[in-house]
Amino acid sequence: MNQKEQSLAVTSALMAGSVAQDAALRSAIHLWAKAKTSESAFRHQDLVRKKREVVQSFFSFVGKSPGEVDELDVERWLERLGERKLKPATVYARVSFVSSFYRWAMRDPGVGTQIRTNPVTLARPKAPRARAFAKSAWGTQDKPQSLFNVSRIEASRLSDILPSGMTNDAQRQIIEDRQRFCRRM
Repeated sequence: MNQKEQSLAVTSALMAGSVAQDAALRSAIHLWAKAKTSESAFRHQDLVRKKREVVQSFFSFVGKSPGEVDELDVERWLERLGERKLKPATVYARVSFVSSFYRWAMRDPGVGTQIRTNPVTLARPKAPRARAFAKSAWGTQDKPQSLFNVSRIEASRLSDILPSGMTNDAQRQIIEDRQRFCRRM
């Protein structure tokens, strides 16, 4: 069965009884996860499985078909995720999976007739800020200065091994480049 035939089968099942709807929804989620995950993605199968689990758990939580879900349902789900003390990046990733499913479903000619809006759009939390410094042997998020100090020490050692014929400007440029590189690590 090609993708168009699968889509039509999913559409007709979504309009049928609840048992058929559950199977159709699982099938639609599977089709979405496969279609929206790059084959070259790191740990492709794990990512597809995670996407399916997240979106299926969302629909299990709200207990509604995709076309009946509204922003309040998404907000209740977000509250539930917050109660579980998940990190903001994890919550945002999960919400993004659900939103991606809705965008994909609305574009599909068959499924799009059942799903007209993306309820995640208005309820989506702000994207979490990226951490400037990850925990490492060089320092922690609380002490990012220690990472800078290490890079400065490494850079000063670099000046000891530079050829003596170089101008001070050239040496300074190499040291600054090394410091910038170390700060990014």
